[in-house]
Amino acid sequence: MILTGHLYKSILFRQSNLVDEITFDPKAFPVGVIGDKFVIKATPDRILAGIESYKGNSPQFDRLRNLGNKLEKEGNPVLFLVEFDF
Repeated sequence: MILTGHLYKSILFRQSNLVDEITFDPKAFPVGVIGDKFVIKATPDRILAGIESYKGNSPQFDRLRNLGNKLEKEGNPVLFLVEFDF
């Protein structure tokens, strides 16, 4: 099959960037795409464990900490909508 007139992008990312900067879940993974954003699935118990062990501070982390206040460890997986600046 030949497609003409379409532009496709390949995106490479490091799993460690998802863990360290976004979800704190080493088993988080992309499950889909909405427009220019990735949908990433993570589990609450791992997110909460990462929040508790994190030593730094940033506006993104403050938002994640606020999310963590509303999570239950045994709750349903969390979906993150992430937009990367490429």
